[in-house]
Amino acid sequence: MEKLKDTSLYRPIHIKNDIFREYGIDVPYHQAWLEKDVAYKSLHDNFAKYLRGKCSQATKDTLLQLLSQASYALGVVDFEKVMREICELNVQAEIWARESNPNYWSNTFFEGERYGEMYSNAAELFNAWILEARHLPILAMMDRIRIQIMELSYKRRNKCVDWETRLCQKIDAYVKNLMDSSRDIHVNCSNGVVFEVVSRPSYVVNLHEVVHKIGGNVEEYCSMYFITECYSNCYKETIHTISDVDKSDKSVDDIEIKPPTTKKKLDRPKKKRIPSQQALEGEKNDIYML
Repeated sequence: MEKLKDTSLYRPIHIKNDIFREYGIDVPYHQAWLEKDVAYKSLHDNFAKYLRGKCSQATKDTLLQLLSQASYALGVVDFEKVMREICELNVQAEIWARESNPNYWSNTFFEGERYGEMYSNAAELFNAWILEARHLPILAMMDRIRIQIMELSYKRRNKCVDWETRLCQKIDAYVKNLMDSSRDIHVNCSNGVVFEVVSRPSYVVNLHEVVHKIGGNVEEYCSMYFITECYSNCYKETIHTISDVDKSDKSVDDIEIKPPTTKKKLDRPKKKRIPSQQALEGEKNDIYML
């Protein structure tokens, strides 16, 4: 537990190596991974002890679930969203969670590697998408995959033609939702240019720098990959068919496939054994008889 607090990159393989170095015990990797889960569970147990007597059992269970969501949140936005939900249920619980230093127990603030594991989900997803084409011959399979990709590109390219917003529909709706949800946030003016956004945590915004940098357009905050034009450009290219210029003119029936050239394997070398004394005497007797 102390090692987990000292470094946020304390991975199961490090637990395994430290136990072997300090105690001489070689534990399996899955057991080391379990120990890390136990360390995380102790944080939840401490939180449960703190909530004892401060709220009902139903509220306590909800707060524990929210703390688990905050532990595995991947971004600051998701983390702050969960913390606001905790604050709505119990302000003291939200203060306890922030004072317990989320840098040690939340994935949002972990630096460096986040998982330490490698997955092939993207490859498996694509493999399932081309399920019908996998069993075809190589050239037919490649052409079938090309047709699938072109059909997908055609549908998505036509889909964004009717979009009138500068951002993609989902991102545009998400930005509008954020703007609507922020209307009840209190803002304190400092000197006409600098404002304090009262929230948890609070933010200081300099409108002069913001307007000078982005021109007052909220859409400029978004990544260029969320723009409708960029989305359309991703699917405007054409995937051409496989060229058959260098393909042989011979028919498949005329092609003679010969077996591969193989070398005859050498026999097992004969063993040179030292003859026994009786064998030598027997050979001498045979010579004398001749």
